[in-house]
Amino acid sequence: MSTQQLKAPARHRAQFLESVRENLASFSAVELRIARAILGDPQNIIDRSIGQFAAEAGVSSASAVRFCQSMGLAGFQALKLVLTRESPSETVQLADIEADDDERTVSRKVVLGSAEALLSAAGNIDHGSVAEVAARIGRARRTLVLGIGTSAPLAADVAYRLALVGVDAVFVADAHVQNIMASRLTPEDACLIVSHTGSTTETLAASRAAKAAGAATVAVTSFTGTPLTDLAELSVVAGSQETAYRVDAMTSRVVHLAVLDAIVVLLTHGSHQRMAALSASNDILSQLHRS
Repeated sequence: MSTQQLKAPARHRAQFLESVRENLASFSAVELRIARAILGDPQNIIDRSIGQFAAEAGVSSASAVRFCQSMGLAGFQALKLVLTRESPSETVQLADIEADDDERTVSRKVVLGSAEALLSAAGNIDHGSVAEVAARIGRARRTLVLGIGTSAPLAADVAYRLALVGVDAVFVADAHVQNIMASRLTPEDACLIVSHTGSTTETLAASRAAKAAGAATVAVTSFTGTPLTDLAELSVVAGSQETAYRVDAMTSRVVHLAVLDAIVVLLTHGSHQRMAALSASNDILSQLHRS
C-alpha cells in the first residue's frame, strides 16, 4: 500500500477491522498476511508482543509496524489499543457454525451475522457517496444496471424498484446483452454496477463499454483497490467480513441490498413526481393482485 493510501485512524474496533477488510484487494503479499492475521483473531493480538504477532503472521516486526502506520496508526501498541477499545460483540463470538450446534443455534448465528454486518455497514459506509450515486441516477435519462452471478438478483431487484419510482432503469441477465446495451449508452445515461469482488470479467467488460460510451459509471462493491473501483467514477464500498459457513459472500449481499434500498429511497425522498410514480405503480400492482 502506497503512502497516498494511508487510512485515517479508526476510533473503534469494528471500524478498524472493516477498514482492513475493505482494503484486502490492494495489499501486498506481506500486508495481506498481516491483515489476515488481524482479521483471523483480533482478540488474540491484544495479549501478544509485536515479535510474537509477527512470527505468527510470518512477517518481520518492521513489516508489522509499517502495516499499522499505513492504516493510520502510530504503531503496534496503537493497534492493540484500537482492538481493546470495544469488546467483541455477541455476533463476533458466534461467528462460526460448529459441528455440534443445534438447529436453533445455527439459525441464530446466521441471522446475527447478517445483523452485525448491517450495523457495521451503517457506521462505515460513506453515506455521502450513496447520496451522490442516487443523484447521478436521478439526473440520468436512463440507467442500465449490471450484475453477474450472485449479484444478478440484486441488480434485477434494484432495477425493478427504480422503475417503480419512475426511473427508466433496466437489467438483463445475459452478460453478452449487458455488454451490448452498455456500449449503446450515452453521456446522458448512467450505469449502476453491482459486484462483490469488483473483478468479475463480464461485469468489468460491460462497465468499460459503458464508460467508453460516456455514461456515468457508479458502483456498489465490497472492496477498494479493485479493477472496478479504479474504473468507476464513483463507488460505494459496502462489504462485510464473511464467515466460514456462508456461501459465496451472502452476508455482503445483505449489505449491498441495504445500500441499493437506500439509493431508491433517496431518489424518492422529497420528490412529489417520484412519489406519484410509486403510487401509480402500487395501484397497478394492486389491480394485478386482485385479478
